[in-house]
Amino acid sequence: MRSESPWRTRIAGGVFALACIMCASAATADSARATSTPEIAIWYGDHQKFGQRGTPQRWLNVLGSIDPIETVERLTYRLDGGTERLLSIGPDDRRLAGSGDFNIEIPVNPLAAAASTAGRAHGIEIRAHTQTGEVHSSTMHFEYDPRAAWPLPYRIEWHKVTDVNDAVQVVDGNWVIQEKGLRTLEMGYDRAVAFGDARWGDFEMIAEVTLHGIDASGYAPPSNGPGFGFLTRWQGHIDRDEQQPKIGVWPAGTLVMYRWRRAWETPRLGMFGNGGVPLGFDQTGFRFEPGETYIVAIRLVTLQSGHTSCGLKIWPRDASEPDSWMLFITLEDTAPASGSILFIAHHADVTLGQVAVRKLNLERR
Repeated sequence: MRSESPWRTRIAGGVFALACIMCASAATADSARATSTPEIAIWYGDHQKFGQRGTPQRWLNVLGSIDPIETVERLTYRLDGGTERLLSIGPDDRRLAGSGDFNIEIPVNPLAAAASTAGRAHGIEIRAHTQTGEVHSSTMHFEYDPRAAWPLPYRIEWHKVTDVNDAVQVVDGNWVIQEKGLRTLEMGYDRAVAFGDARWGDFEMIAEVTLHGIDASGYAPPSNGPGFGFLTRWQGHIDRDEQQPKIGVWPAGTLVMYRWRRAWETPRLGMFGNGGVPLGFDQTGFRFEPGETYIVAIRLVTLQSGHTSCGLKIWPRDASEPDSWMLFITLEDTAPASGSILFIAHHADVTLGQVAVRKLNLERR
C-alpha cells in the first residue's frame, strides 16, 4: 500500500470537501439547465429580407439556435400558419455545426408563384416542444421579392455593408462583418454564403481571401479535410438521404478549393467536379500563408462547342497579377448551364474580402 505524504494527509479532508462542493455546483448547474426555458435565437435578426438583389438559389435559409436543448423533445416551424414541420437540431456531422443549431429551408418557387405584391411579409413560428409537454415559441418575419435579377457587374465593399444579407445570402453558419470583410464566427462543415443569380452564365470574378486557421476536427469523416474556396453555377442544396437540412451539393459547376487531406503532405489547390471528382491540381506549389490576403480570379466561359471552361489565378494582394492561368479546365457535361457563386469555408477560419464580378471580357488573359 502506497503511503501518503504528511502534506497530503493534512489537506485530504479539504480536497474532498472542495471536490464535493464542485460536484454539487456542477449538479446544480445541470439541474438549472434541465429546468430552464429554452431560448430561440434567430441569427441575422427577427425581420429579414431576401431577393432584394436577386435569387442565388432554390432556398431561403433562416438560421438560428436553441439553448439549452436538454429538455427539448422536438423543434418545429410553421410558415404563414401552415403545416407544422420538424427541424433537426445540431450538432450533427454536416450542416448543423453547433449545439442547438437549426436551419430552416424555405423553397423559393412557391413563394414566387404566390407573390401578389413584391416584398410581401411572411411569418415563421418556431416551436420548441419540451419533454414536459410545454411549447415555447418565437416568431420571425421575412420579405421576399422574386422580381429582382442580381446585377452584373456586381461589387461587394464590406465597409459599406451593415446587414450581411444585403450583400450575400447566408446558406450556412454564423458570419460577421469585420475590418477585412466577412468572417466565420465559428468553424464547421461547409459554412457558406451565396451571391449572384441562379441564372448567371459566364463571368469573371475577383475576390480577396484571407486564411486565419483551420479546424483539426475537420479531418474526420464525413468532412475528410478542411478547405475553402468557391463553387460555381450553384443552384442550391438537393435532397439526399432525406436529411434536414438537405445535404446534396451536386450537380454544380466546378469547385475551386484549397484543401488539406491526411493523405497529402501539404495542402493542395485544385478544381473538383460533380461528386468531388478532381479535375486538376495546381502544379506551381502555391500556398496560402495565414494572415496574408490574396486575390482569387475565376473566369467561366462557354465555348462554341457548348462546353464551359474555367480558369483560375491567385496572387498576393500587394503583387502584380500573373499573366498566365494557374489552372484551366473544362467543366463536365453534367454541370448546370447557369448558377450563382457559393463561397465555402469548410472547417476553416477565413475572411471573404472585397468582391467584383463582371461579364466576361474576352481580351483578358
